[in-house]
Amino acid sequence: KNALRLRRTVMEHYGNKCACCGIDEQRFFTIDHINNDGRVFRKKNRSYAGGKNFYVWIIKNKFPTDLQILCWNCNIGKKHHGGICPHKLKF
Repeated sequence: KNALRLRRTVMEHYGNKCACCGIDEQRFFTIDHINNDGRVFRKKNRSYAGGKNFYVWIIKNKFPTDLQILCWNCNIGKKHHGGICPHKLKF
């Protein structure tokens, strides 16, 4: 399968929208490790660290429940605010 088809399959499985803000523009989608353990995953699974290979791994592993779609903003916001997207923080 080509990378775009794999990506679509993964995004469809996880709901085709950001789990935080609900945006449904696929061009903004990233896959987020819900438990903030993406670095650990990438270190252990270097050949599946990103892109097409990561989508293959997700499908082979039956769409793990510790992954979700976040848009780029929510994913980066989560990264820079202790694992919680600013949408979820109360100031």
